[in-house]
Amino acid sequence: MAAPTFSLGSLPVEIQCCIFRHLDPVTLIAVSQTSSHYRRVISPSKLHFAERLLALELTEEHGGTATIFRPKHNIVSPDWRDPACHSMRWACTDCLRLLPHTAFGNHALLGLGYRKPEPRSPAAAPVSSWEPSRDAPHWRALKRHQQRPDVVFEQKRRRAQYAGAAAADYGRYTRARDAAHSPPTTSGLRVVDGGRDEMARFALAHERRLAGHQRRLRRCLECSWRRGALRPRATRHDGVVGGSRLVPLAHSRQLRFGCGLDRYFPGFAAPAGNGPPARGAPVFAVYRDDARDFPFTLHMVRCPRCAAWQELRAFRVGEWWARWTVGYGTAPSFADLALYRLRYRLWQEAWARHRDDEGMGEFGCRLGDGFREEEFNLAEEHFRWLERCRQEVLENPQVLVDWALARDGAALT
Repeated sequence: MAAPTFSLGSLPVEIQCCIFRHLDPVTLIAVSQTSSHYRRVISPSKLHFAERLLALELTEEHGGTATIFRPKHNIVSPDWRDPACHSMRWACTDCLRLLPHTAFGNHALLGLGYRKPEPRSPAAAPVSSWEPSRDAPHWRALKRHQQRPDVVFEQKRRRAQYAGAAAADYGRYTRARDAAHSPPTTSGLRVVDGGRDEMARFALAHERRLAGHQRRLRRCLECSWRRGALRPRATRHDGVVGGSRLVPLAHSRQLRFGCGLDRYFPGFAAPAGNGPPARGAPVFAVYRDDARDFPFTLHMVRCPRCAAWQELRAFRVGEWWARWTVGYGTAPSFADLALYRLRYRLWQEAWARHRDDEGMGEFGCRLGDGFREEEFNLAEEHFRWLERCRQEVLENPQVLVDWALARDGAALT
């Protein structure tokens, strides 16, 4: 004799609620949209729709390839220049949309609590907070547990321990690890054998467990600005930073460019017959031998007319205060090359006389040896190429107009 079967709708509402409590966020919203009865029983709130988006952003179909971030070395995989990033989406829990990374500030994507968790990590498991009532015993018990003094202290201790591990500060890490009843201090301590490996393992485990645990608070730039979170602020040394109330400015991704032309005019095709030098311009970094690029922090600015967020280069402003640009000073003129060449020769003669002097040290030798003549010649070659580009643009400004009109102002590269 076959066992009797029952449809979901024939079960009592109490049993239906027990079943709905175990559904993932995507399935829960899908069930609520099948009939008016289930919509009344489930009655999803904005939080539940946001949890649905947070689950969808972790799928390859809707969110794209997963992002892996290592804060110690500032490495993002895939890189922001990778074509795969164009199809990646993140959820804004305020406007309830899946948006590209250019619509978010840097902390909203790379902060530990806001970033996407790694695939198959505990934080990547979809969790729904749906309950028949927000006053259910489950929520009251969870709230009491989170407010216990020992639980609060343990959370603070592990955050301090992770901060020490991420910064490779062994003293801060061990004091937070061994803390029992008092807040950990930040005094230094010598790294013992195996200390770096221990910190690396703890940092990785902490990230896999807690990455993305605050994604429900993630908001896009537009929603953050409308809530007043992107207002200008006063600092001790730089004055008022962060744009203005009507034209807010937010930190975006950090990318490496070969020269200032690539940073302010990315993708600009040089006129025919005036290609760049074969080798990139030297950076003259003391601890980066043969460096050919430099990291620039990009910024997104909201246009007060079209209400669109675009990269800072689209506005072509020249103010230094409020950090409107990332440039420094005024570019040298073409007549200054002879003076630079003379100063370089004088420096070479002085370095040859004092290179072996006592007290010069390793740092002084690296500093002096880093300015090789071939590097100086290559930098001068790049400067002459940029000057030729400037002259050709002055003779035919249409090439620059075509470049500006053909690209997306919100693009970072």
